[in-house]
Amino acid sequence: MSHPEPSSGPLPAPRPYRGISREKRQGDRRVKLVEAGLEVIGTQGYNAATVRVLCAQAGLTERYFYESFANREMLLTAVYELCIERLTQAILDALQTIAQPDPDSLSHAGLSVFFETLKHDPRIGRVLFIEILGVSTDVDGLYRRTTLSFTQLVLQVSRPLYPQGRIPVDDEELVATGLVGAMIMIATRWILGNYDKPLDVVVQSSREIFIAVNAQLLARAQRGTAPG
Repeated sequence: MSHPEPSSGPLPAPRPYRGISREKRQGDRRVKLVEAGLEVIGTQGYNAATVRVLCAQAGLTERYFYESFANREMLLTAVYELCIERLTQAILDALQTIAQPDPDSLSHAGLSVFFETLKHDPRIGRVLFIEILGVSTDVDGLYRRTTLSFTQLVLQVSRPLYPQGRIPVDDEELVATGLVGAMIMIATRWILGNYDKPLDVVVQSSREIFIAVNAQLLARAQRGTAPG
């Protein structure tokens, strides 16, 4: 009795389940896991974010975790990137509302929304400035790259304020890095202190640094003096 030859053609596409494709269902499960990671890591810490806890928070069985993530560290990375995306977009939206940018209005808008976002959703601050640190060399590298991207954002916003579109110093990036570092340290102090300082005090304290630096640099640019 002969047997039919196996088909060499392409496999049939998976049938949609209740009209939803497999890719869409998988993407939805990934979103649920990332949101679950934000909740667990942002409230209990990375060490508490076991696969079992994460899946229970997401309302999924554990087998679905490995459908989207190789390990917990990959989930942490996704949660961190989500937090960065939300924070960055909030800052950009605030800056775009300024009709006539100047150092005072830019620093007020950017720093206000930065700290307001952390206060409104403390999970974001805990992920960005506490739980991300010291996990692995790969995650530390992501943290450094993100800090550099914020440095570039400061440069992008600041350059148009100066003659010739450049901050009048020997190394623009180092100055911008110092400003970002100050912002991060103030935010970390605030988070570790359980937001013990009033929001307006935190914003104004940060603005003092930005305004003082910009005032000195603008005065130098207007005098046309060389850095140093």
